[in-house]
Formats: sequence, structure tokens, C-alpha cells
Amino acid sequence: MSRRNMIIKSLSELIHRFNAVFRKMILTAAALAVLFTSFIIPVTAEEEGTEIIHSSFYVLTTQRNRTMEVAFNRDWFRQDARNYSHDLAKLSLGLATSAFRPSAAERSNVQADRNLSSFLTEAHFTDLRSDDYDKNPDMYTISTVMGHQKIGSFELIAVGVCGQGYMDEWESNFSIGRGEVHDGFSRSAQLVFDRICGYIAENHLEGPYRLWISGFSRAAAVSNVTAAMCSDSSMFSDADVFAYTFATPRTTRSEDCHKYANIFNIVGKADPFPCVPFADWGFDRYGQTFYTPALETDSDFSAKRIKANRIYKDLTGIEYWTNADANAMLRTILTYALTICPSAEIYYNSLQPELIRLWEDRSPLNILSRLLEIAKNPVLINEETREEANSLLNYVSMLIYDYSSYKSVFSRWNNSASTVANLMQSHTPELYISWVFSADSGKELYSESLDYTMLYSDGMSKVSLIHNGNVIETIDPVFTIENGEQKELIPEQERTSPEGNVYLNYSDDQISILIPRDDTYTVVLTPGCDIPCSTLFEVNYTVGRQTPENAVSTNFDLQEGTDLSITYQTDSEPVYSADQASSEIIRYKEQLDVTNSKLINNIRTRMNKSSWREAVIAIIGMLTIAAAICVFTLAYIIGWFRFKLKVRKGWLPASTKFRAYPFICVLHILFLFVVMEFTRALIPDSAESITRFKMWIALLTCFLAFAGMVTRKTHLTLFIFVGTCSLCAADLVTSRSLAAGGALHTAAYVLLAYAFIKNEKPERAQIIIWFIAMAVAIVTVLSVEGNYGMMRLLAVAYVAAAVTMVISSFLMPKRTFSGALILFISGLLLMRNEISGVTFTRHLLSLGTFYTGLSLLASTGTQTALPRLVPDTASEKKEIAPFHLPFKFKKK
Repeated sequence: MSRRNMIIKSLSELIHRFNAVFRKMILTAAALAVLFTSFIIPVTAEEEGTEIIHSSFYVLTTQRNRTMEVAFNRDWFRQDARNYSHDLAKLSLGLATSAFRPSAAERSNVQADRNLSSFLTEAHFTDLRSDDYDKNPDMYTISTVMGHQKIGSFELIAVGVCGQGYMDEWESNFSIGRGEVHDGFSRSAQLVFDRICGYIAENHLEGPYRLWISGFSRAAAVSNVTAAMCSDSSMFSDADVFAYTFATPRTTRSEDCHKYANIFNIVGKADPFPCVPFADWGFDRYGQTFYTPALETDSDFSAKRIKANRIYKDLTGIEYWTNADANAMLRTILTYALTICPSAEIYYNSLQPELIRLWEDRSPLNILSRLLEIAKNPVLINEETREEANSLLNYVSMLIYDYSSYKSVFSRWNNSASTVANLMQSHTPELYISWVFSADSGKELYSESLDYTMLYSDGMSKVSLIHNGNVIETIDPVFTIENGEQKELIPEQERTSPEGNVYLNYSDDQISILIPRDDTYTVVLTPGCDIPCSTLFEVNYTVGRQTPENAVSTNFDLQEGTDLSITYQTDSEPVYSADQASSEIIRYKEQLDVTNSKLINNIRTRMNKSSWREAVIAIIGMLTIAAAICVFTLAYIIGWFRFKLKVRKGWLPASTKFRAYPFICVLHILFLFVVMEFTRALIPDSAESITRFKMWIALLTCFLAFAGMVTRKTHLTLFIFVGTCSLCAADLVTSRSLAAGGALHTAAYVLLAYAFIKNEKPERAQIIIWFIAMAVAIVTVLSVEGNYGMMRLLAVAYVAAAVTMVISSFLMPKRTFSGALILFISGLLLMRNEISGVTFTRHLLSLGTFYTGLSLLASTGTQTALPRLVPDTASEKKEIAPFHLPFKFKKK
């Protein structure tokens, strides 16, 4: 090859290589340019797809704030709202939780709508409007934040509704009303609907519009009703309203409430709060309801729970635990409520006003007064429901005892969680978050199985539970039979559920067995001895219905070495099988009345030993003792210091002794009076007990008066002693005969008036006051309308004697005058009770006033009841001619 050709070939190769390198440089530069622009040019969410935003809220279980990541994509709102989207469900739960108010500790320092505003801002919503977050919540307020953004051709309006920390807004839950829609939820929903309309107008938004709304618990109910309103309005169609609600109470009695295919309600099967108002009253929810898994109904619960637990632990820092007994406890209480108040009409007329008043004034005295008024309502508490009401209160008292002794439902209490979370674990937002975020689709998460069975064995046999051919749980018997007598194997205080057991547990003297009805389970009873007439109690439930479907009691004979197997299959009756023929095993089966009191007495055998009345009286007695001791200690200390001051200033001789017994007497009188009044209110047939209480009070009061008489030895103290005895006798007689009691009161007042006049002659001013007071009192008594017959004349005599006693006591010692005046006031209160009717509060006030006045009068001569800091007046110092007691005291 010539030199020229070689040069040309070399140049060609060089140019070819240069072109290849140049092309690579161009491509590299282009790639770098693209990468560079991706950093400096903002890309919209629509272009970029899914992005992560954050929802912050207060975690009820561990009482701390947490932030969770939530996926957001604008394209999710381009689809038809009637198609369920699990991505939107997760996003909506983020909206609902971020709408919560901050914890009580933060409310004064943190803007209440901070979390929700931040959530919507991250999601690119603008022109945020906040309503009612800055107000003190009341019955019909509802806090919301809304914003909007343009997506394609439509405006998307987002509405977050506050569902936790709403304080007095919760009061509207009680207001069911008479209409088709729950009154409290409907009023709040109307407010939200009006705000949406106002928001569109004030921001000059042009359609078409789409709405996205979500809430939790009460906010879920308000969102549910608001979404139905918007779907029916001219601004939106049902394809344009995205509504996802969580832990949603029932809201409506509309027969076509399920036509709203765009409203999705996610509810926990074990959550008792969405069960209210009751389905038995005809209530339901707008739209479709999906249920998260529950131990009671889902055989695959444990497998699904593994995923949910990861999220739950991340949110709360503790493991996701289950307590089926706690769920059963709340369900039982709601069932009692339904039994006592079987219709919405009865609730509206008889119970709703009392519950609202109770919520408005939650002082202990008002709560007690309201509960007693409810107990006296003949519509609620009548012959048919009295047994249910008593059984409910017995059940509550038993739960209080269980709580104090860490038994039964409370034996599986999670000490790492708050008290509220333990009681309402199935209703906590963090549990809903754990379930919803544990699945990638609704089909993977939700379950249509709603039935389950509770069995209660008599505790005489070992119980095993078999599923898919494997023994999944066992529990040992409580009792055995030796020499024909029942012997306890496990003491009551040691009956704790075996570690890891969720289906088999101890329930008082029985063994409870939980059976989901979505698969086949076999219960095996293994007796350790021959058991004649063993009992198995079966109750069948459906989620959402408070009343059991049915209850069956089965009695059978078991022989040692013979296992009894009971197989439960989906939608079929249980099958009994053993080594011997079934006809030789089963004695009889009985379909039982599903009245809740009868069910609970079979389920919780200790109910037969419980009495709520005795428990309440015991609690009140303990509280009264504590209060009386505090008052006694304070009064004693003050009295002792004042006494010492008197001695030091020379107002009392140095040899005078300070006595404590009057304080102790008054302490016991106070205690006996309070316990007596609650015994009277809580136990209707307690006449003999009331008489015994009054006799003890009379004995203590007469002892006080007798001690004063012996100390002073004057005619005044003698008459006070006789008058005190007469008043105590009158108090004992009054409950049996008002006329006889009134006559004795009148006689005692005449006697005391005579003693006061004899001790100190009335002055002219006293006589004038006496005439005026006597005239006013007699005219007042005679002017009272009604046909009282001889009782009116007795009242005139009673008032005349009482007025005379009070006027003549003006110059008596301070305690004597105070006692006489208070006794007169108690008489007026007693007469008002006879005219206007007796209530618990009125009776407590009138009789409490009577015993206060009587104690002051009786302690006149004791020199110990709050000694004064000034010397006795001349009239008090002047001694009357001493009288001689019919007996003598020996001098030491």
C-alpha cells in the first residue's frame, strides 16, 4: 500500500474514532443536563406520581404524639368515587387522624388545627379555611379544616373533620331525636354542608367539583351524613363524593341508606361504639360497611394480626394485644341498655334528656341525682325491666371488684397502655391504622364473617380446642368430684388464663370457649372423674346485633376416660360424639330465654353473689368515714387551740379539761345518717334497717345531751336533755305515723320554749318579733292549697311551737340558738316535702338539717363544740338554781 493510502486510512480511522467519542460526549452531556434539570425544576405530583406526606396525631394507647407517612397521588381522585380504593382508604385515614385535636397538655400551647393544616398543605391544598378549632366545643359545634386544588378540569375540595379531643361535642351523641337521621349528627353535618357551600362561594371556585371527606368515630358519623347530603345535592353527584369513614356509629333509619355506593365505612367487628345507636332500633349507616378482622369471627385472625402488629408496634411501641373479655364486657353493658330501653322512642322520651343533663353537669351529686331519677322512671324501670336494671348494676359492681382485684377481664390488662386504651382498645385510631395499612387491598383485609359462638363449660373437665386437625389451646379444669362432693382444684385467686390462650379462658367458676363460625372447630371435654349432669351453655352472636341469636343449655353425663367431642361447622348445628352413644350422653337440651339478666347469671356465676346496692352502700360508707375523719381531725385541732387560747387568756379556769367525746359522737352521727339515707334510696324494703340506724343516732344524740346535763347541772340542760329525747322519739315515730311524729315534735318544741323563757325572760323586742313571726307562719300554713284536714291544724300547732322556741332562744348560748333555728328550718323543709313531694336530694337536705340542729342543741352543755374566743355573755354566765339529780356520783 502506498504511503498516501496509509495516511488516508489513518485519517479515516481517526475521524471515525473522534465521531464515536464525540457522540458519547454528546449523549453524556445530554444525560447530565436531564439529571441537572430534574434537580432544579420542580415536578408536579401529577407528573411525578405518588409522593409521601405526613399525618401527626395523639396516640391514645401510649399517650404520646406520633407522625406516620401516607402516600398521596392526585390521580386517585380522577376515578369514579363509587369504586373502592384501598390507597384512598389509607390516605383518608391520614386525613381523619390529622384532624384530631392535640392532647390536653398541649392545647394551651399548640394551635388546635396545626396537624390537619400541615397535612392538607403537604397534599398541595390551598386557601385553607379552619372552623371551630378555636372555640370551646359544645353540643353542636363541629371542627373542620377545608382546602382545594385543581386536578385536571375539576376542583377537588378536601374536608377534614375533628374526631378526637372534641370534649363537649360528644354530648350530641346522646341526642338521637325522633327523625330519620340521628339528630346530633344531622345538625353537625348540616353545619359542615353549609361551610362547604360557603367555601365554594367565598373562593369563587368554578365547577365541576369533587369532594373528599373523612372522619373518625363521631366525626365519621358526621362525615357519613354530610357525604349523603352532598351526594343528593345539585353541586355533586355520587361519583364525585369520596367519603371514607372509620369507626362509624350508626346514623340513619332510612330504608334506602345503602344506595350510596360512594360512601365507605370501615368498622372494627369488636368495636362496640359503632353499634350505637342500636340496629335493633332500626339504625344503619349511609353507604357500604366493611369490617376489619376480629378474633371472635375470623379463623385467620392470628395470621393477619402479624402484619398489623408490625405497624401497631411502630406506632405505639408495644405489641398488639387482644382481650376478647373486654369486648364482651362492653357488649354486655350495651345489651343491658338495649333491654332496659328497647326502642328509640322510649330512649328519646325517657333517657335522652337525663343523659344530656348528666353530661352538662358531671358533678358527683348531679350524677347520683340523675341516676336516681332514671331509676324512678316507670317507663324505663318497670316490672318487666327491673330485674334487668338490677342485674346490670350487679354486673357493674362485680366489674369494679374485678378491677380492684385484677381478676377476670382485667387479668389480661396491658400495663403498658393507658386505662382508656385498655377499656376501648378496639376503638382506638392506632388499631384502625394498623389494620388498614397492613393490607394492599380491601379484598385482602375485610371479612364477611360476622357470626361467633361463646360456650361456657361448668369447669369440671379439661377443655381442648382443635382447628385444622391440631390442638391449638387447652385449659385445665377448675373442679373435680371426690366422694360425691365437689372439690376445688384451682383457687379463685389463681385462675389466670394460660399464657398465649385467646380462645379458652376462666370465667368465674366456669371455662369460656370462643369459636369463630367461619371454619370447623372441635371442642373436646376430658373429665378427670365421673361427672353426672355436666352443663354446657352455648350463646350465638352476630356482629352488630346486641341481642344474641339464641342460647342453648345442654346437660350430659361424662365418664372418666370418655372424651366428649363437639364439632362446630359453618352454618350448621353442633355435632356431639363420644365413645358411647350420644343418647347415653346428652340428658336434655333446652332453648333458653335470651333475656340478658338470665344469660349473664349463667355466664358469670359470681353475679348470684353480688349486690350492687350493698357495694354502693359500702363505698359510700367508706367515703363518708374518710370525710368524717378529716372533718373531725380539723374541728378537733381548731377546738383544741381555741380552748388553749381561752385558758391562757384566763377566760376559762386552768383546771378545765378539753373533751373529745362530743366530736366522736357527731362523727358517728354523720356517718350513720349518710349510710342510712343511701340505704333508704337503694334498698326499698329497708324499714327495719332504717329504724336501727335511727335508734343508734338517737342513742348518740341523747348521750351528748345527758353529758351536757351532768356537766352543767342546770335546769336548762335538764330540759334540753328531755327535749332531745323527745325529738329523737319523734324522729323514730314519724316514719310510721306523720301525725304522731308531728305531735311529739310539737311537744318537744313547747318544752324547749318553756325552758328558754324560764332561763331568760323575753324582752319586749322578742315579744314583738314573736307576734309578727307567729302571724306570718300561721297565715302561710293556712294559705297552702289542698285538702289536709286535721294535718293542717297539727301543722299550725307545730309552726307556732317552733316559732316560739326560736324566738325565745335569742338570748341562749350560741349553740342552743343555732340548734333551735336549724331545727325550725328542718321542719319547714319537711313540710315542703309533704306538699311538693319527696326526692332523694330533698329528703337528704331536710333530715340532714334536722340532725345538725339536734346535735348542736344536744351539745349545749359539753363545752367542747367549737369553743368561742370571747368570754360568755353575762346572761350565759348567770346560773339558774341548781337541781339535784336523783343519783349521786362517787368522788375519787
